[in-house]
Amino acid sequence: MNEEPDNVDARGPAIGNDGFEGLFRHTMPRQHPPESEERRIRESLHAEWSAVVGRRIRIARVAWMAVAASVLLAVGAALVALRPGLLFEEPVVVARLERVIGAVELSAGAGQSASGAVQQDTELIGGQIVTTMNGRVSARLAEGGSLRMTVNTRVRLISSTEIELVRGALYFASEDSADQVEQLRVRTRLGSLRDVGTQFIARLDPETLVVSVREGAVAIDGGNEPIEAATGQRVNVSGSGTVSRESIALHGEEWAWAEQLAPAYDMDGHTLGEFLAWSRARRVVAWHTALRKLSRSRKTPCCAVQ
Repeated sequence: MNEEPDNVDARGPAIGNDGFEGLFRHTMPRQHPPESEERRIRESLHAEWSAVVGRRIRIARVAWMAVAASVLLAVGAALVALRPGLLFEEPVVVARLERVIGAVELSAGAGQSASGAVQQDTELIGGQIVTTMNGRVSARLAEGGSLRMTVNTRVRLISSTEIELVRGALYFASEDSADQVEQLRVRTRLGSLRDVGTQFIARLDPETLVVSVREGAVAIDGGNEPIEAATGQRVNVSGSGTVSRESIALHGEEWAWAEQLAPAYDMDGHTLGEFLAWSRARRVVAWHTALRKLSRSRKTPCCAVQ
């Protein structure tokens, strides 16, 4: 019985170098595709590779964005639960109506519900617009001071220390300076006003801003340089920037409508002497107005009160 040698390869006899050379000798060299076809194939492969990589990047990016959004949502929910005012700003009361005479409307500001006619003790919040048609109104500002509006006037309440006179006329009295934390600023399209412990009327006509000062002073910023209106002065500022001044009486018809809207005296925190001084001033104003009306009705210049 014949035995096969151990070194015989089961896959067949080995082919030496001469065998490979013989095989290669009979094969034809591989032909390369045209350059244009090779370029097209490479571009197609690169486009496919870019699409696959881009999809992976987009998927990873979306996943990270989802995680970040979840974290932000959780943090926001926790903050809202702890402090609701952080997300939804709570309305700020800037004034309260003290007297309402005739037709007065309250318009809602941005993000507020619609409003209509108003009545005494109505609370006013920032952003609301008060419009008097044939009526008059007085309000107590949250930071102190009495604000009064005559007929055909529109005022936008920005805050308890800043308002905008859109049209018409307003009167402001800082009254007890201890109650007023900040000075009132009044915006108009022809300039802004700042009270300096004062009583004044600001009237906005189509082409002129008129400021009459009864007590204290008013700083007017509407031209090339600041202007100050002092006690007993009326300052007229035109749309072109022209400024004129004239002297005025501290009592009389110009102030009558504001006096009619004066609130009742609050005795809390005040002495009897302070009340009597206030009452005496009111009587002087009333007598002064009555005398002017009487002198005009009798047409006697000698009785006119300046």
